[in-house]
Amino acid sequence: MDRTEYRLGEEASAEVRLRNCSSHPIRVHELLLESRSLSFEIAGGTPAPIVYTVTRPDVFSSQHAGPWRVLLGAGRDIAVIVPIPLVRPGSHRITAVYRGAGSPDSGLRSPPVPVNVSADPGPTLVATLDLALPDRRDVSSLVIGLEPDNAPVHVMNFINLARQGFYDGQRVFRIVPDFVIQSGCPRGSGSGGPGYCLPNEHVVSRRHTRGTLSMNHPPGRPDAAGSQFFLCVKDAPSLDLPGERYTAFGQVLEGIETLDAASSIETDPKTLAPLSPVLIRRVAISAR
Repeated sequence: MDRTEYRLGEEASAEVRLRNCSSHPIRVHELLLESRSLSFEIAGGTPAPIVYTVTRPDVFSSQHAGPWRVLLGAGRDIAVIVPIPLVRPGSHRITAVYRGAGSPDSGLRSPPVPVNVSADPGPTLVATLDLALPDRRDVSSLVIGLEPDNAPVHVMNFINLARQGFYDGQRVFRIVPDFVIQSGCPRGSGSGGPGYCLPNEHVVSRRHTRGTLSMNHPPGRPDAAGSQFFLCVKDAPSLDLPGERYTAFGQVLEGIETLDAASSIETDPKTLAPLSPVLIRRVAISAR
């Protein structure tokens, strides 16, 4: 880690280095944040420890199929630096786990690194989503409280994508009146994703109420969410039926009128795409 003291929402830069200590070359999975290669266990405090990883390929965007195997020469090493968003305050221990060398299920484990995360300036992580709506000169904002206790990996993923500018300029590609608005597709059509999938973190008791932020996934594929998300315009009990398993990971705290305005925009009757563009200008992450 680059240091041991952080504020809530900051990223720890974790450098992981893998060395071949044998006298002959070996084939290993490249160092990549992926369940067959590299993951991080973040333990300490409550609730349960976080296992930060993703899987591939993403059914929305299958061009990234890794992790690839690489030939690691005798005495050589490979390294990667992974940004880890710190989404829970308190004292934690971060352990890197590598499973890409034919190792047992437990994997190769690094010594745990202690970090302390202070709730400064506040204990709540928020995402401010700036929307450009038709016929409005000013940008309208939604302030969304993120829920790392319910869905830590989804929150960490959303923060990573937001800070990379992944969502900036994307379209709201689908509006279902009195139900949801959808965005997060890099193709602007509902057919794209980030190239990986997230482990499902559905919580039965977390209902899809008005203002809920939740990850979209293909029908019957709850472990295939990646970047596409939706916001509930009204209470949506149909999304809580057994088998749906959508992962809710945030709640609108301010700007619900912006959500209402977006949901009232006229759409194509067949595709439900807005006839006038609705754009995400920026997603900013902060703590308060």
